[in-house]
Amino acid sequence: MFTRARDAARLARDAQAEHDFTKALIAELKRDNERAEHEKNVALAALAALKNARGGGDDSVTSMSAGGGDARGARRGEDGDYDDASDSLCARRDEALDTRTSSNEAHVRALCDAHEKEMDGIRAQLAAVVKS
Repeated sequence: MFTRARDAARLARDAQAEHDFTKALIAELKRDNERAEHEKNVALAALAALKNARGGGDDSVTSMSAGGGDARGARRGEDGDYDDASDSLCARRDEALDTRTSSNEAHVRALCDAHEKEMDGIRAQLAAVVKS
């Protein structure tokens, strides 16, 4: 009887620890998502500013950056391309996926893939403007 109570207590602690971990992970993913969204908006603002500076303003680009952003905050890599949040977001995703359930894994992958796809579109638009 004593071992059953001890096993039940251990299972309850394990379940609570799993719950706390999942809750903390969700909070971290929300912060990562907000950070990636901000960096996407900064890149869109930089793209719009670059297009406007070249006289080729595009309303669709500026309307995409509804969240605002400041072109001065956009970072550039060594190759001159704008850095994006997708690399760091995916690195954190890959690290966290090792310890997550498959349903959380699918959600995080979909979120990261969506951001990567948006950033690819932004990079393509930026490259087209830079080449013109």
